[in-house]
Amino acid sequence: MRKSTKYEYNTEYSGSTSSTNNSVVEKITYGALKSGNQINEIQFVYKPNYRMEQVYIGGKSFVCNKILSGINIKINGIGFKSYSLLHDTSSLVLQV
Repeated sequence: MRKSTKYEYNTEYSGSTSSTNNSVVEKITYGALKSGNQINEIQFVYKPNYRMEQVYIGGKSFVCNKILSGINIKINGIGFKSYSLLHDTSSLVLQV
């Protein structure tokens, strides 16, 4: 009978909230056991969203004024992969 090993990982994420209550994840770090330093990092890059969308949750206004434009992955502080996202603007000024 095999005994399984349980690992505890140390993962963190950071983000920000703008004055328009728009919350975004800026980066995720992971890859460490318990309390060690994370060796992997995923960075999220945003650009202005030309068609700001407004929603109300519990009577509070939220405006989406940023759109994801890229993802950068680092391992041990060195660039590993990068992704660029392109958005076409339709006649309704929707970015898809």
